[in-house]
Formats: sequence, C-alpha cells, structure tokens
Amino acid sequence: MLHTIISGNRCGHNPLKPILELLSPIKVGRGGLPRILSLAKERAIKYFNKPGILPTLNASNRSSRQQRSEQREACIRVIEALLKYCDLTSLRVGIPNGEEFKNITIDFIVKQTNLTKRRVERAIRNLKKAGILKSVQPRTTNSNGEIRGLPAIRVLSRHFFAALGLERTLELERKKAYKRRKKAMQELRLKEAQRNINSTRKGYAGLLLTSLGINLSKSRRASDPNMYSKEYLLKKYEARRRELSMQAEVMKENPDWPESEIRAEVARRLA
Repeated sequence: MLHTIISGNRCGHNPLKPILELLSPIKVGRGGLPRILSLAKERAIKYFNKPGILPTLNASNRSSRQQRSEQREACIRVIEALLKYCDLTSLRVGIPNGEEFKNITIDFIVKQTNLTKRRVERAIRNLKKAGILKSVQPRTTNSNGEIRGLPAIRVLSRHFFAALGLERTLELERKKAYKRRKKAMQELRLKEAQRNINSTRKGYAGLLLTSLGINLSKSRRASDPNMYSKEYLLKKYEARRRELSMQAEVMKENPDWPESEIRAEVARRLA
C-alpha cells in the first residue's frame, strides 16, 4: 500500500528510486558501441531530474504541467533502447545484417526496457511528438490481398543529439561510422566474390574430374585443400590421360583379354 501511495500508480514505478537503466545496458569501451551513444544515454538520463534539458519531450503531453515521473522514466529507458540499436550512419534504429537492415519491433523494445507494452507505446508516442523520433509504418499485401503491417522504420533526430550538446560530436562520429561501414561492406563484398569464385572453380573442377572418371570422397576433399588448384587438376588430367592411352594400347595388343587383366597390365606398365 505504501508503494502505491508513493508512486501514485500501479505500474511499479517509484519516483524516489526510478529505474533508468536497461536490463542489458549499452556496452562501452573496447568492443562496445561508439562513445557518442553512451554519452547521449548519460545525458538523457539527466532528463528525469531536469526535464528542462528536453523541453519538447516535457511538453509532449500538451499540458502546462511537468511530465509525470513514470512517463519520464519510461521515455528514458526507451531512448536508451533506441540508442543501443542506432546505426550512426543513418540514425536508423535496428539491427544491421550484411547489406540488409532489420527494424526492431515494439515487442523487442519491451524486452529491452522491461516495461509493459502500454508504457513503451506511450513513450514512443511522446518521443514522436517531441520530435526526437521519426517513424514510418511500412505495409505489405499478401497473396490473399490482405494488408499487413511490417516493423516500423524508426529514425532518431539529429536535433535530439544537438539538444544534448552533441551536435559537433555526432557529425564527427557519423563520418567515422560511414568509413567503418564502407570498409566493412567492401570486405563483405570481397568475401562474397571470393566465395563465388571458389564455388565456380570447384564446379569446373568437379565437372573435369567427373569427365575423367575420377571420384574423390568428401573426406578426401576436406583433407586436401589444394585439390582444386590448377596444378593439381593438370597433374590429375595428365595421369588419367596416360592411363587411358595405355589402356587403349593394351586392348589393341590383347583384344581377347578380360577387363581385369587389362587393368592389371596397365597398372604394371605405369608403375
């Protein structure tokens, strides 16, 4: 009962002990996210006690009164989740996957923030009203003609970073992120091209070996990384050519011999 009186609601919020961190906070330092994202998080947390640092968010309820503490808590945690999955090059929120980009869902944000779905949805509406977050809801039509919604495309506003005093830092970090992304994409495309080349080479090699009647087991291919090399194939080709030539010669000399004797004689002469 005491907790209910203090918080003034039943969402589990305690204004004296607000929870302003994610269950799995933004990783900083070596191997973590760019420093600007953790800086933005640290400054956004101050909004709880100083709502004036983000005045449009404080006024998002269209009231002259200060935003309620449970709403400030929810907004801060949602902001942290958005920053955690923010792509600096585009400020888009999601998870990059090669050349693709996966938008995160409301349910995903709920898990990250440990808030109820209703509080997350309200926080997102407030962030959109405040100009901190831009959102577009894409839709698709299935084979039955039914229109279905896809995960929203969410983009953090650069003005949000500017309001936190990070405008110049954002500009510099986005340039660095763009260079990192460009380098990573070049490396990815190079690896893909190399895989295609290796696949094509293996295909050619497989056709050649099959045409020569050579069958190599999977274990043999795995244990011999050079088996698809040009030198290896030429060596195999020449050995098989000599074997076939010798076989024709033995058959011509001994047309009545059975196949087993012909093979034995060919092996003896090539030994």
